[in-house]
Amino acid sequence: MNNEFIISGLILFAIVLALFLIPAFAGPDIYFLNSGTGQNTTMALDNLTDVTIINVQNGQIIVYNSTLGQWVNVNQTTISDATTCNNVGSGVLICAGGNVNLKTLVAGTGISITNSSTTITITNTLPESTVCNNLGSGTIVCSGGNVNVKSFKAGTGLSISNDSTSITYTNTSPESTICVNVGSFAQVYKNGNCNFRTLKGSSDISIIQGTNDITIDYNGTLASESTVCINDGHGTGIVCNGGNVHLKGIASGSGITITQNGTDIIVTSNAINESTVCSGQSGNYNIVASSSGGNCTFKNLVAGTGESLSSNSTHITITNSLPESTVCSNVGTGTFIHVFGSNCNAKSLKVSAGLSISNDTTSITLTNTGVTKLNAGTGITVNATTGNILVTNSAPESTVCTNLGSVGEPIYVSGNCSFKKLLGSLGIILQSNGTRITILNAYACTSAGGTTLIKTSNSGGCTLKGLTGTSPIVITSNTDDNAISCPTCKVTGNATEWNKICDTTLGSSATSISCTFSARQHLYVNLQLISVTSTMQIGYQFNSDTGTNYAWRQSLNNGVDTTGVSTNQCLPLGANNIASGEDAGINIWIDSNQASQAKVGWGNYAGDTATAQTVAPARAEHTCKWANFANQITTITFMRFAGTGLYNTNTELIVWGYD
Repeated sequence: MNNEFIISGLILFAIVLALFLIPAFAGPDIYFLNSGTGQNTTMALDNLTDVTIINVQNGQIIVYNSTLGQWVNVNQTTISDATTCNNVGSGVLICAGGNVNLKTLVAGTGISITNSSTTITITNTLPESTVCNNLGSGTIVCSGGNVNVKSFKAGTGLSISNDSTSITYTNTSPESTICVNVGSFAQVYKNGNCNFRTLKGSSDISIIQGTNDITIDYNGTLASESTVCINDGHGTGIVCNGGNVHLKGIASGSGITITQNGTDIIVTSNAINESTVCSGQSGNYNIVASSSGGNCTFKNLVAGTGESLSSNSTHITITNSLPESTVCSNVGTGTFIHVFGSNCNAKSLKVSAGLSISNDTTSITLTNTGVTKLNAGTGITVNATTGNILVTNSAPESTVCTNLGSVGEPIYVSGNCSFKKLLGSLGIILQSNGTRITILNAYACTSAGGTTLIKTSNSGGCTLKGLTGTSPIVITSNTDDNAISCPTCKVTGNATEWNKICDTTLGSSATSISCTFSARQHLYVNLQLISVTSTMQIGYQFNSDTGTNYAWRQSLNNGVDTTGVSTNQCLPLGANNIASGEDAGINIWIDSNQASQAKVGWGNYAGDTATAQTVAPARAEHTCKWANFANQITTITFMRFAGTGLYNTNTELIVWGYD
């Protein structure tokens, strides 16, 4: 038995040694960085080409990224380490995977260990004799060889005991041999230690005895039982479902009465049979296409110009989508005939003596039926020519103006009352209203508000300050005014140049920050995060669209791309978190903000929680697509996609744009 334990230990030892040796033959794609004081061989990274090392941490490894064509450092937990053990020799596989740390194999007493390039051989130098000898007088339980012997287990009613040479089985619950006929019919037990009567067949009965059973068979002919359902009545439907007939029940529904007689089940409808014959009304617009028997075929309704159709489960609605305008306007300068309102209420025309009115579908005609003469009143003359009547004012109002005073400057010039203008001079103020002109003597200057131009003011006049322009302001003195200009200044709000079109700063921490602006074809978005309060993942949406209309791609620190499709927002860092206390910036460029196109943007991220120059900040690139083909972007909202963090006070979101 001690030798068996030694063999088992050696096998385990071989397993551990194999786990230690297999990685030595693995490919050179992974190099472990030895940050401790172990015995691993250290390789200088400067001797490698195409190597990118960022933010080195203890325990990281270098792997080859075929997409980047670079060797990069990553955490061991972020790569898929091939830890499958392969048996390269002809022996049994001795490891089952994992990041394997293997013990060495040491040969114990009676064991020798040899190895080649593919195989480790463990040899028993003191093999145990495996010859089986039957020491007792019972049955031998082994037949030699490397003996694997089953153990003995006592079942119900048995016990097992052993000594140095024998194993003894004892029946602890011997079977009772007392037989009793327990039924009340013909008895098969006769007497004694279970003496039974034999079974005897007859001409129609045969008895066949098998190893474990007795078969009693009927040799005659039995009529086959019919399990076919037959409808004995006059109806056409079978009411059973086969087998040893289990009949379905027949229940009467609404409007149905069920009766039965000796042969039939009668189902009667209480309702009047519905007519399914279709007939359209006479005319050119019959909606029935055809009617055959009980089936009606109807024509489809097609909306014409200015009409729309909609339907639900009960009716079809026809809507006039281009209703006639009922707004009326009086477009001439004569007497209004339209009564103001929306339904074109028009006054009726009423004629006086000498006029008649007639109308057709397009015109109203006024006819002179009795006016034969125009009489001229005072100051009026009337002259008639062919087709015209000329009415002339023979006594027009006088338009002759005179200067009534004899002192002062006349203001009347000549002709039909043409007047000179009044101009004020220094110390004179002119004021006018609808009926008069007021001339005031201004003894002092007053400021109308704002920054005053008055230096001094007294009864004799005003002394004004000079104007001096500071670059880029230019002041030009003209005859009547001073022109202030800025030739090099930029006009704010010019849609054809980059302008800041939105700026939002948080006054307190929040789960989101948003900016709404006028649409521009080109957009630049900048989010400056100030010390995020706790770990969170960032997402953003356009125009408050929460549908699954977004797709995104991102890579953090040259890592493998992660993507999302049919999502409800874009994730500039994917599933990566913004750390608690991190200051970070996110930029997004959208070059074609067209309503009819999908909006695609690209951007980057930079951030870090460390303040020392010994730690490089993180960076990420991402792209975002908004599959909206009806609207331009006019709102962007950054939100918390996951986690518990908040956008802290003074976090700022700025949007720039131009057309």
